[in-house]
Amino acid sequence: MVALLHPPALRQPALRSTARSADRAHLVLIEGGRSKSNRLAATAIAQRSQQRLVAALAMVAVFLLLGLILLRVAQAVPTSIDAGSPAVATPMSTGDLVHVVADGETLWAIARSIAPDADPRPIVDLLAERNGGTAIQIGQRLVIPAELAG
Repeated sequence: MVALLHPPALRQPALRSTARSADRAHLVLIEGGRSKSNRLAATAIAQRSQQRLVAALAMVAVFLLLGLILLRVAQAVPTSIDAGSPAVATPMSTGDLVHVVADGETLWAIARSIAPDADPRPIVDLLAERNGGTAIQIGQRLVIPAELAG
């Protein structure tokens, strides 16, 4: 529905019924509104927008699912060939030994296994110094200095 406001000067003479109404603007209502074809077009546009939104959300869900699957696969694959093997010490040419870190091992536990009766703190410090820090990973090869190995 549309309302048109006609100022007094633009009104048709047939619309002037009294002298009092001649000075005021006249409001004319026109029945109607959107045509059926306009309503159908608007509905089609809204449906296409909704379909695009659903498709975009589905794509996001698929990518998240693929990301989670890849993350799980990456966690299940060993990071090195020796990751599943038990910790093994192998001699090196300089007299140092190599210890392969097993699942659940820490520098503290390795230091305790090297010298069970000694204070593990200086051994942990020496192992960290020789192997680039205190962070270790499964399968990492730790160099155990010859003075500790003997």
